[in-house]
Amino acid sequence: MIILVVCLYNTNTAGSHVCLLKFDLQLICMFILILNECKSKL
Repeated sequence: MIILVVCLYNTNTAGSHVCLLKFDLQLICMFILILNECKSKL
């Protein structure tokens, strides 16, 4: 969450979009890891 806050304070809109994209990718990767863990337990 700290990464998202720092990026939101960035005055450069292009830079903030890149940061948001990176943050979204991290969430997607975490979600995939959680799904993989659930599959391995089943």
